[in-house]
Amino acid sequence: MPVDTYLKGKNLSRYETVRHHDLTVHVAPALLQWASAVRVDAERFLFFWRRFTVSADHRHQPT
Repeated sequence: MPVDTYLKGKNLSRYETVRHHDLTVHVAPALLQWASAVRVDAERFLFFWRRFTVSADHRHQPT
């Protein structure tokens, strides 16, 4: 999953914005279409290193 942390000058109007405390996540329209759930886990190690884990559950389409 691509992650872009430099947002200056980017058009984010098509993205869904989710905020939790001081974290803001912009979710792509394709992910909203194909995922039934998206989870973001953030961990902080020491004072300077953070790790973000994003997982998505696939939405099963009837055949």
